[in-house]
Amino acid sequence: MALPAGWYPVAGDPSGTHRYWDGETFTTGPKFDVNARRRSGFAKPNSATKWRMASPLARVMAAIIDLGAPVVVVFGIANGMGTPIPEFTIEGLTAEPRLLTAVAAFLIVNQVVLVGLFGLSLGRILFGMRVVNMRNRDKPPGLARALLRAVLRLPTLPVTVLFFLLGRRQGLHDLAAGTAVVYV
Repeated sequence: MALPAGWYPVAGDPSGTHRYWDGETFTTGPKFDVNARRRSGFAKPNSATKWRMASPLARVMAAIIDLGAPVVVVFGIANGMGTPIPEFTIEGLTAEPRLLTAVAAFLIVNQVVLVGLFGLSLGRILFGMRVVNMRNRDKPPGLARALLRAVLRLPTLPVTVLFFLLGRRQGLHDLAAGTAVVYV
């Protein structure tokens, strides 16, 4: 018995897409089924209620952990191994480049690799959040978007604070990278 003509999901196509079966072959490309996307709970990227976008306070607390954990871990390990801990001044920190390199490596793994591949970081895990690709909230952002977010985070901080004060739950770094921070 032949499959009747109609729209069907095809294995290997993106989630929520269908192809038209004319009775003999499928159409050339997958099309998004708007009704299927609504049924699955898909919402517009800036719809904080349906996406359960993370609150600014939770994001700030997670950022403090994400930025503080590398320093605490690296300096704690160094202290345990007998390495003298430098003073927290520019001269003191630049005198120990191995410690700065280790902190930078930890930050890159935490903010680029973990966020890019899994949408998670230490702070986000503790607060039940993850970073998602705005086009498909079921996927992590990827390494390129995570790197863009990390590079733009500090220079865009004043604008991001203004965005949060105005009630928007995305920072400039999120908008540029096409990402959102949501509750799991």
